[in-house]
Amino acid sequence: MKFIISCMIKGTILKILILTITILLSINIVFAQTNINGTIINEENEAIQSATVKLNSLSSGKPLGVLSDENGNFQFTSLEPGLYQLNITYVGYKSYDDTISLPMAEGKILEIKLESTSIEKEDVVISASRTNRTISDVPVRVELIPSEEIEEGITM
Repeated sequence: MKFIISCMIKGTILKILILTITILLSINIVFAQTNINGTIINEENEAIQSATVKLNSLSSGKPLGVLSDENGNFQFTSLEPGLYQLNITYVGYKSYDDTISLPMAEGKILEIKLESTSIEKEDVVISASRTNRTISDVPVRVELIPSEEIEEGITM
């Protein structure tokens, strides 16, 4: 009889232990958050500073954004698993778009190479003409300050 009770107690403890471990693992998966790290470079493998990096969750629609640092690096932290749309823009370069699935491999750093593009706009013509007007002819109030007053103001 003691043997049967002992086996039942051990079985119950084992079930509780397995249930506890399962719950703890489930909580870890539910609250798992991940990061995205990346570097933005140009065609000459030079870092692109201050590129606009946008990340949009395809499930929640929540937009996030950062600028790349002086080394071209960017980071998004505490992201929930799922699909994200990544968009990177910088003046003079083609924009970059990609869909990213999280979580990614541990320690993976995205290396994004932006392609330069030329911007063609219409010609801008700047012209000016010289006038024969003097300060006394200009219909705006003009006050002349002698250099002595300016020097006196600097030394104060």
